[in-house]
Amino acid sequence: MDMRDGPNGPSRGRGRGRGYQGRNFQPDYQTGRGGRGGGYGSGGGRFNNQNQNWNQQGGGGRGGRMGRGYWGNDQRGGGGRGRGRGRGRAVTKFNDPEDIQFLKSLKGHTDSVTCAALDHDLDQLYTGSKDGTVRVWSCSTGECKSTVEVGGAVDCLLLQQGRLYVGLHDPARGPTAPGTIRIWDAATGAEQTLTGPQGTIQTLLVASDMIFSGSNDQATTIHVWKLDAAGQFQPQVALGAAQGGHTFPVQALVVASPFLFSADWKGCLKVWDVTSGACVQTLDRAHDNVIMGLVVWQDNLLSCSLDGTIKIWQAVETPAPGAVLDPAPVYVHPPDTAGQQYGGVLAIAGVADAVGTPVLLATHNDDHVVRLWELPTFAERGELSAVHDARALVAGGPAGLIVTGDKHGTVKVWKWKPPTGA
Repeated sequence: MDMRDGPNGPSRGRGRGRGYQGRNFQPDYQTGRGGRGGGYGSGGGRFNNQNQNWNQQGGGGRGGRMGRGYWGNDQRGGGGRGRGRGRGRAVTKFNDPEDIQFLKSLKGHTDSVTCAALDHDLDQLYTGSKDGTVRVWSCSTGECKSTVEVGGAVDCLLLQQGRLYVGLHDPARGPTAPGTIRIWDAATGAEQTLTGPQGTIQTLLVASDMIFSGSNDQATTIHVWKLDAAGQFQPQVALGAAQGGHTFPVQALVVASPFLFSADWKGCLKVWDVTSGACVQTLDRAHDNVIMGLVVWQDNLLSCSLDGTIKIWQAVETPAPGAVLDPAPVYVHPPDTAGQQYGGVLAIAGVADAVGTPVLLATHNDDHVVRLWELPTFAERGELSAVHDARALVAGGPAGLIVTGDKHGTVKVWKWKPPTGA
């Protein structure tokens, strides 16, 4: 990619939107749809990000339980279990990190970019938009290699084992239109369309040979399909309140075997046994507002919410039915002692920097930046500027890319600089 564009583009507007703020809302950019996490783990431990399932790792691996003093233990932050809710607005400072280089703004989408995924093997970036297209970009040049009309507004997508999965709906029928999943197999060219959810598909997850979808279907918020011997996905089960499931739309899914974690618009977090399909734990008020994203780092579950916080959850010493996660978060960011207040968190993603240090990225609905924190201290690593309400956030791969897609249809790309002396 060339670097003729600055991160702000040729001329930067000063308008300031305030979407994503209510709980009783329809799923669009003005009133509260969620972010799509993604990324790559290496170096200081593995990440398993929402909607990104290759879960690569270059070291670290599983670690022991981290005590409460382990999190947020940095002079710039604060320790302990903070309970800040982020009710005010932070004064935005554009502290662009010195170890990250802006590459290019990618233009082409004509409506909000809702999701993105990186194909490390083919050096390609996929972006989905409410304009009804999936665009494929070269990670090396920034060129748009193809534009695919998928037949509806794109709500989520992911890449897994050579297949592209796209969740979409017909915008003419409104946000409660039945959701559709379209699947493309890169090796065979085969296509398959899945139906079932009676509502927009908020999130997709592939684990082993199963597809999980979370939607705003009021009856059954999680649907599951399984790959058969002929290479076709067949419906298995639909999970709703009658099965111990969610009563509000499901916004986020992530798996850490043998458990599936799901989160909804009410702020409820549930834990499922993937083998039996049973709900084994419910944290009814994990957050005070919509939970937008989930990330697994080592043995820790990270959740982000429109309540303005990121919370760290740890497993109990001996998991049992009803007790997989400690019901109290081990750390809340920002903590009360830090004196920091952010807008609602739209998306989070984990990534390793150029020297393998784990870093958490987050976008917010009230600040035009991507914030970076080092884990587990939450030491500030700077901010990437001129990002407007980005729901799409992915990072990682051999090239060390960071990608956002915003409500204006703009995709922006950064990369980690090689370490000094490399």
